[in-house]
Amino acid sequence: MGSLYKNGRVRSYIMILLVFVALFISAPVRKVIATRVDERVGFMSSFFKDKTGLSITYESLSPSVLSSFYIRNINVYDEDKNIVLKITKTKVNYSILSLLRKDMQRGISSIVVDGIDLDVDVLVNILNKIQMDNTVTLDLHEIKRHIPGNIRLKNINLEYSDQIMSVLLGVKNISLRNPYEKNTIEFLASANFNGSFKTVGQKIASKMEISGTVTEDFNDSQLNLKLRDITNGDFKISKLNFHASYADHIIEAHTIQSVNPISLGCTYNSSSKDFNVQLRTEKLRPVSVISANSRQNFIRKIKDLSLDTDTIIKCNFTDNTINFVSDSKAFIPDALFPGGAELAMSLFGNEEKAELTDFMINGNRCSADAKLSFIYETKQLSGLVEIPQLILDNGKVISTELYFDPLEKGFMAFSPQLFVGDRALTALQLTVLPQKDSYDFNFEVYDYSHFDEAEPGILSLDGSFLNQSKYIQTNITLKSI
Repeated sequence: MGSLYKNGRVRSYIMILLVFVALFISAPVRKVIATRVDERVGFMSSFFKDKTGLSITYESLSPSVLSSFYIRNINVYDEDKNIVLKITKTKVNYSILSLLRKDMQRGISSIVVDGIDLDVDVLVNILNKIQMDNTVTLDLHEIKRHIPGNIRLKNINLEYSDQIMSVLLGVKNISLRNPYEKNTIEFLASANFNGSFKTVGQKIASKMEISGTVTEDFNDSQLNLKLRDITNGDFKISKLNFHASYADHIIEAHTIQSVNPISLGCTYNSSSKDFNVQLRTEKLRPVSVISANSRQNFIRKIKDLSLDTDTIIKCNFTDNTINFVSDSKAFIPDALFPGGAELAMSLFGNEEKAELTDFMINGNRCSADAKLSFIYETKQLSGLVEIPQLILDNGKVISTELYFDPLEKGFMAFSPQLFVGDRALTALQLTVLPQKDSYDFNFEVYDYSHFDEAEPGILSLDGSFLNQSKYIQTNITLKSI
């Protein structure tokens, strides 16, 4: 009994001694930690300011003897002392022994950042003012030496707005892993996207997840993008998956679809500045990709619509050249076009002109063929459109041939006769002349159906279409109609 009492007192003395020792060393250790962290933050702040001109400050640093400390209210300022970025709270987990050995890579094992507010358009304006040094290269190996093994960012709000769009990106979580034994940085992020695009009058919302790896020399870097519940309020695409990679100056990206017969891929060569895009579909039914929240009637109409296409676009940003070719087929159901129809077309072109080498539509109530060529700069259109039959709802049949001839600028379209049932309109002529900020046009058609009784009827229409205001001003002349 006495020995147990003595052993208990010894253990109590030891515990009291350890408490005094902890209290005795806590202040110096806290001071060492604070000093090391201040040195680290100072180094990173100086490095950041040299590269971007932005300054970093923080309100308080609260180190713990155990394994972590908090940095509160971090602010990033531009050269005019305006706040660009606010961070509410940052938690840093560390190893005392590694910090004392000045091994900062293992000394700070992880960082958790909670609460970030950033106005992106302000930051973009600042970055546009920064004079980048072309001799500076991004050394990921050096960056890996200065960042911890794990970084986590939470609750980030990114806002951007200009005359074209307004975007809000709510990032729930970003995780970065920096495995010391590998030459890669791994990342994973999830976010909600909300955008308003003023030019098209549409609001788009989506959930997204991004993951991938970045290597030290960027070769064989990978990125995966998952988009979910993409909607404009009326229509919704349930999911889209993309994969991107980089190797030997070439960026490749393509869709990953296990069910839908659609493939979209693109490549960019940063050395030659070549950019290529290819879209391929096979009997693609849009309703297999798109659903509707409210416009069920429209969805029923396109239920049997299908599309086959092989479209390739190639461009070079150094030479400002573009080449494209497309072969497409479509089945248009009766709900969209009375009687239904099959459509086929072949198109190719470059930065100067486009040619519709083949266009054909065949259905129960329509047949048509066309071959056309268009020069962009002078707006010259040439070719032929043939419509052997187009059966109207009242049973009457329309048929005509329409010839397009280029002018010095613009074009003239001429149809010898337009048959509507048992009547015929003769010498239809349309002239289109492009001006600096408008298009001048003139249209004439003659009706000889009552030629035995009176002069032929004439309909003449001339005017202008104003590009900027989308306004049409015209004069109409009718004679013997």
